[in-house]
Amino acid sequence: GGYLAQKFAEITFRNPMVMSLILCNTFSDTSEYSKGMMPSLFYMMPTFALKRHVLGSFPTVSNNRHITDSIDFMVEQVEKIERSALASRLVIGCTKNYVEPQRLRHQPITLIEVFDNPGISLTMQEDLQKCYPEAKRAQLKSGGSFPYLATAHEVNLYILIHLKQYVNTRHSPYQKESEPETE
Repeated sequence: GGYLAQKFAEITFRNPMVMSLILCNTFSDTSEYSKGMMPSLFYMMPTFALKRHVLGSFPTVSNNRHITDSIDFMVEQVEKIERSALASRLVIGCTKNYVEPQRLRHQPITLIEVFDNPGISLTMQEDLQKCYPEAKRAQLKSGGSFPYLATAHEVNLYILIHLKQYVNTRHSPYQKESEPETE
């Protein structure tokens, strides 16, 4: 999701449709995933093989109940995805491409980083940090591959902090209470 959000922001940078980004366990370059892959083959693979490919990247053991629950939830979600949608997502992630960060540097960006077992490699984390040196960094001691599920309260706090810059602007994420109509 984070990679697609960056690409969308990149593509629409001349007519901005994205005000800011909050990126968590994501990457800016697909080259690590595209090594030795022929993405078009995903469209020909049976459903069980696609799911095995995705589920094989999930961590298997955690001492933290919340992380284990988040993994279980994501496994259930993968099991529900139709073959064509899963193949499409794998093709996007495994097709050699990268985000052009110079097109996004004008946007406020927050990088949520997890220290215990992030879903991406350290190299990919460092590359993302290099792409956005001005980004705010929110750090979580734990959260695993899916911190927005495992430590939702902490992630939500970082989201609120990120969105605070838009309070009392036309882009405010908070609804103004409507005043009662007088007759």
